[in-house]
Amino acid sequence: MDPTLKEPAEKSNSKMIGWIYVFIGTLIIIATVIFAVLVLTGKVNVPKVLDVKAPSIPIPQATETIDTSQLPTQVAQFLKPSASKEPPSVKLLSDEAFSKLLNLGVFYLLVMFVTSSGAKIASIGTQLVRTIKVSN
Repeated sequence: MDPTLKEPAEKSNSKMIGWIYVFIGTLIIIATVIFAVLVLTGKVNVPKVLDVKAPSIPIPQATETIDTSQLPTQVAQFLKPSASKEPPSVKLLSDEAFSKLLNLGVFYLLVMFVTSSGAKIASIGTQLVRTIKVSN
């Protein structure tokens, strides 16, 4: 190739834009990974997107009645059916822990989306930077 020949300006502009895309894509990936590591190590709180109450599991009650006249009063009061119509229930997780778990899941999906977007931008940049050689 003759050294006096130069690349067309159009090719050098596309290469420069390609390098900018590679830089921006890589920067997005690095920033997202750093933020995810800070969240997972507990140095930064998970962004609060959802505030949901934890589900509760109802505790089934016996259908038979028990003769409580022979039992001590404290035990009889404990076994006495409650006046409320709702059966007692138990929560496996607190509301705060359940919300934090859901927010961590949403954060993970967001991190994956932003990271893949950065990878796509960098991929477009590499396609602009590389030269295509055609050989016969």
